[in-house]
Amino acid sequence: MKNNDAVISPGEVITAIERFAQQANTLRISTPDDFRLKWTMAGREGLPGLVVSTEYGGLGLGAKGTCLALEELGRTHEDAGFNFALAAHLLACVVPINSYCDSAESENWLSRIANGECVVANAMTEGGAGSAAYNMATVAEPVAGKYRLRGEKTYCSNGPVADLVLTYAMTNPKKGAFGGITAFVLDPEKHGFRRGPVIPKAGLTGCLLGEFAFADLIVGDEDILGSPGGGAVIFQESMNWERICLGALHLGEMTRLLKNVVTFANSRKPGGVAISKHQSVTHPLARLKARMASARALMILAAEKLDEGQPVAEEAAMVKLLVSELYRDFAVQLHQTYGGVAFHAGHPAAECLANSAASTIYSGTSEVQCNIIARYLGLR
Repeated sequence: MKNNDAVISPGEVITAIERFAQQANTLRISTPDDFRLKWTMAGREGLPGLVVSTEYGGLGLGAKGTCLALEELGRTHEDAGFNFALAAHLLACVVPINSYCDSAESENWLSRIANGECVVANAMTEGGAGSAAYNMATVAEPVAGKYRLRGEKTYCSNGPVADLVLTYAMTNPKKGAFGGITAFVLDPEKHGFRRGPVIPKAGLTGCLLGEFAFADLIVGDEDILGSPGGGAVIFQESMNWERICLGALHLGEMTRLLKNVVTFANSRKPGGVAISKHQSVTHPLARLKARMASARALMILAAEKLDEGQPVAEEAAMVKLLVSELYRDFAVQLHQTYGGVAFHAGHPAAECLANSAASTIYSGTSEVQCNIIARYLGLR
């Protein structure tokens, strides 16, 4: 890991995020050009470089600082899709590039990332692998001192707009996942691989989802991130960051939406009595508030352990499980509290319901997280 001593205070980071949100909340993303415009706005506040080391022009935040920043982003910026796109860029892509870069070219990438010029996509998922991410069909075969890369990746956040792609391929099947998978950082202009169109989604529409196809693509040692065979370790480290920090977005969003629904419940008076007088309304919201506080506490604890260099795979799985299932349950209760008005297109409760549907799937399904926790329990 490069020098990651933050150059600005936590308060200054929060202020920068609030400035961005004030400017960006009126811009809805429907095209790649819209996304680029909003990304440029985020770049002016340093958000795409939150985790980039200060020596490359980033803000140098650690895991805890990143959680606090993303929580504020979710609280103040209402486009959950764009927030997710930024978090995917940071956690699944920039964190490993920042940790393992060892060339002049990769240092140039980090400078471009930090100033908002460069969007990065993570290309790990394959249609035939699902949750068994390491059972990949994508291969990179040694040939004349280089590698021939073949395979297809799907469900790639930021894929349609990415300037760099962090992908993973099997380079030594005999060694299996740990030792046999290598990480590559690819430049679409330099390498010329096929980029698929935007994949339509039910929610998180501000995050543009795509796919890539590598057809006998020749890549060199200079395109490898870390060392040959080190890809699984790199990916696992990035997943620890993603499982711990990504939920901060959801906690920030839930904080904003909970405040709004409380105002609604106090003012909604069918028959002359506020619905906030009924325990059938107040108790579910109270329970959600308690779950939010406990999930946040575990998230901060896990982030602190990650910053200290301690093992966090179990804590990361628990945070991911708690926050994503809380987010899903919150969305259902929010919709129920608002009633029929929430069924209107564009209502915040309707958008939250659509956005939360994927939360128990990405970064490893809830079932995957339970499997990890069960192993740490000693269940075999």
